Amino acid sequence: MIVGIDASNLVEGGGKTHLVNLLTSLQPGAHDVRKVVVFGSDRNLLSIEDAPWLLKRNISHLNGGLFARLFWVTFKLNGVAKKERIDILLIPGGIFTCCFHPSVVICQNLLPFEPQELRRYRISFSKLRLVILRVMYSFSLKSAQGVIFLTEYARKKVLGKTGQSKTSSLVVRHGVSTGFLREPQLQRSIDDYSIDKPFRLIYISSVDVYKNHPKVVEAVSALRSSTGWPIVIDFLGKPFPQASKELTDCLDFHDPAREWAIYHGWRDEPDLNEFLRKSDLGLFASSCENLPISLLVTMASGLPIVSSDLGPMPEILGDSAMYFNPYEAKEIASTLEKAIGSKDARQSMAKKSYERSLGYDWSKCSHDTFSFLSRICKNSSYSTKEV
Repeated sequence: MIVGIDASNLVEGGGKTHLVNLLTSLQPGAHDVRKVVVFGSDRNLLSIEDAPWLLKRNISHLNGGLFARLFWVTFKLNGVAKKERIDILLIPGGIFTCCFHPSVVICQNLLPFEPQELRRYRISFSKLRLVILRVMYSFSLKSAQGVIFLTEYARKKVLGKTGQSKTSSLVVRHGVSTGFLREPQLQRSIDDYSIDKPFRLIYISSVDVYKNHPKVVEAVSALRSSTGWPIVIDFLGKPFPQASKELTDCLDFHDPAREWAIYHGWRDEPDLNEFLRKSDLGLFASSCENLPISLLVTMASGLPIVSSDLGPMPEILGDSAMYFNPYEAKEIASTLEKAIGSKDARQSMAKKSYERSLGYDWSKCSHDTFSFLSRICKNSSYSTKEV
């Protein structure tokens, strides 16, 4: 079986991380894979390790903007894939606009299917883009012969919005880098902390409107005032314009000197690991997710976690976290107070979330993905070659 991978719209973030680890963990012999051909840009292909069975095709159009990439995928990919004698095409970015079959798409972006979150974007290019993406994703999911979802929540949500189709689907969870694995440390009483050595919260996530950063700042501010506890929170993540301004305005109001609420921007793995090592509790307040790698990283780092009760978070964390409504600052504050005030509860949560993180394994992700591709390829009426 020769597998083609359309990496045209994997510019950065979780999708790119997923592809790199998917291929790094692949054992070709276990799935009758003779060759994998990846179509991508210079930047994407450089991130992928070389292998004897891997062919990296640098496509000039994919080094350009959105319309150049879309043009190539729509009008050129089918011909190139046939020339490479590809048996099945995998589209990790989820948008399938060419006519090659059989194909499998991976649904990695749930935001276009969450109307209540779309309404939070003002009239803007970002909102228009998400509306267009919903149309394109819906078409792609119905056109492909197979769909991979990252969580059961995502499968139910998307199929409920697009209508039940006859397309085969499977839930395949992402993995987490073993570099983040760190067994839980002994939890301490909040009374052991001081202004010089404060209790540190960490929230790892891009700064976007559905991540609810201002509500978190408001909650921590209220908790500090009501308890007198020495609490500091570190925010790490890529900024998006609308939400970044809202966060800055909120920080200016509640902590203009940045004494206890600090936004650090994005950090790569070594720096991120250092922040996690110095943290005492992880917080995740997003109201729309598919399978957030940043949450998996926090789990793997051995931290207790308080989390949003929306989306797939309860599916991911189970009984290893305390939950809150991310739209309500008072509820975030009360949940934080309950968690921080009990070292025994934190110890139990840290142990459980760390153990759950061990189930998010890139080798299993790769195995399940290519097993699904093999099954779709063998069962597809489009397939003309033996595998």
